[in-house]
Amino acid sequence: MTDATPTPYTDLPGLADLLLEESWVLDIAAHPGRITLRAELVLTPEHPEYAPPGPQEQFCTRFGTLTLPEVVTLTWTGQGARPIVDPDGSIDYGNIDVFVRSGRTTRIDGEFGSLLVESDAPKVELDPLPASPGN
Repeated sequence: MTDATPTPYTDLPGLADLLLEESWVLDIAAHPGRITLRAELVLTPEHPEYAPPGPQEQFCTRFGTLTLPEVVTLTWTGQGARPIVDPDGSIDYGNIDVFVRSGRTTRIDGEFGSLLVESDAPKVELDPLPASPGN
């Protein structure tokens, strides 16, 4: 990381209206020049696509992808944690405990380990909502 004070994700464009500490990481993929994290993302009420959660839900969630594009360097330590298998058989790698950016370097920590990535700014893309019956 650079000597600059790290900026929390809540101050980054495109991430400010998410609650990453409550979101679930479903997959992490490292490709030449790109890191992607698939996640079930928690949207805050300020997010433009927020909808009130249902009666059995605590949060408004949407599946999506968080991408770090134009990766120059990647260090991933603490790998090897086994995924959590939920009662319905789905798997996840826990929450994102730390997501900060300093200059061009992003640090992401969670049960999946610690990623230190020099790249362009992170981007989030939500999956489209499924079509409702009758549409």
